[in-house]
Amino acid sequence: MGYYTAIVPKSLAFHREDFPDPFHAVPLARKQMACANQRLRRAEILCNVRRLLAQDGYAGVSLKEVAQSSNVSIQTVYNLVGNRTTLLAEAVVEHIGAHGKLAFSRKGYPNPIIGLCDLYWEGAALHPQYTRNATLTYFPPDRPLFEHIHKRGALLLREGFRVMAAEGKLRPCDHQALSSRIAGLQSITVLDGLTGFGDLFDLRRELVNSIGLMLMPVVTGQHAADMEVWLNAFDPRAINTPIGE
Repeated sequence: MGYYTAIVPKSLAFHREDFPDPFHAVPLARKQMACANQRLRRAEILCNVRRLLAQDGYAGVSLKEVAQSSNVSIQTVYNLVGNRTTLLAEAVVEHIGAHGKLAFSRKGYPNPIIGLCDLYWEGAALHPQYTRNATLTYFPPDRPLFEHIHKRGALLLREGFRVMAAEGKLRPCDHQALSSRIAGLQSITVLDGLTGFGDLFDLRRELVNSIGLMLMPVVTGQHAADMEVWLNAFDPRAINTPIGE
């Protein structure tokens, strides 16, 4: 299969040391330190799933391959994570979740929904081979896998809506339906860019503008005005604010 290398120019200053890396195990949160050995082993297994997914695609990930790459038994993989569908879904969702944590804390975006969607684009630019193959897992014959990933991705967006509501930026709306629509649009737009159906930077602007238009009817008047100013000033070839600032 073909390999997709980083598409962005070197001058674009991604903060790689802070950005979620699909090939590193996700660090444990403080509240997860109970049963830390099992949780660390699980995180390493999911990391190896993502490596195999980037290397061999959806069809190349099996319980046997994951067990061998993790130096554990197939039964251990099954006990700590689950069957193949759950294995793939949890590996993909864990990395998306790392983007979510970053989006909710990163300054420079008008709200966490736009932040999360744009960070997903950044992840695609930094790790195009993995992101392409991970996105393709949304559309396999394995319907339960699609439902698992889509549901968890939409839940992450709904958390972003809860943050917006707490900040007084949101009007009453159907968070669930809107989250599902945004998750679908985000996946398809990024996949188009990684498969060569458009300039990646143009697609970045298209993605951010489309999400903004979807949000306009459900945000307060003041936030709509603030968001419009931000969208008009958005430069798809630059990173607005260094992570952590």
